[in-house]
Amino acid sequence: MKKRKLLIGLTGNIASGKSTVGKILKEKGIAVIEADRIGWKILERKEIKKEIQDAFEETNKEGKIDRKKLGNIVFSDRRKLEKLNAIVHPLLLQKLKEEIEKRKDNIIVVNAALIFEWGIEKWFDKIILVTAEKENRIDRLLKNNLSRKGAIQRINSQMDEREKVKKSDIIIKNNGTLKGLKKKTLNVIQEIAQYINSAPKS
Repeated sequence: MKKRKLLIGLTGNIASGKSTVGKILKEKGIAVIEADRIGWKILERKEIKKEIQDAFEETNKEGKIDRKKLGNIVFSDRRKLEKLNAIVHPLLLQKLKEEIEKRKDNIIVVNAALIFEWGIEKWFDKIILVTAEKENRIDRLLKNNLSRKGAIQRINSQMDEREKVKKSDIIIKNNGTLKGLKKKTLNVIQEIAQYINSAPKS
């Protein structure tokens, strides 16, 4: 009997702590695919870089894309964010799917902030959502040298967290300490293990 493969989406809005949860899962030996890393590689592709530089000329810095400047531009103007997404996301989703398909692990976690915005929630057997109160998220962004205005712009650019809660299977609330987050994540790992053990084998 083959073990059943499980594909899990790990998501959460900016500064929710989902990347920390992803690191904890990795430490426990679970395969984690980082959508952000795929996105960063795509930004370095010659044809994508040219499209972005043509669309956002002010981000061109010595032949490279100034990511900080690009972020400030698109998160302050929804139409420009949509323009950037139209350039990057189709290829990103293609590469993400290819990465999933080539993995042989029994459990695969895809860490991606925009699972629901992309409309790919049906890809997954389970979706874990990491949440945090808005002020906690703003405080975390301020520590990353963003202004309060910039932090709020980034938060407001994403789907409302309450909508994501309705669509998710497992919720991890991250409003406390790192120790508390680790404990909650370990509990989720146990929940995933129970789900696999109870699922029919194929």
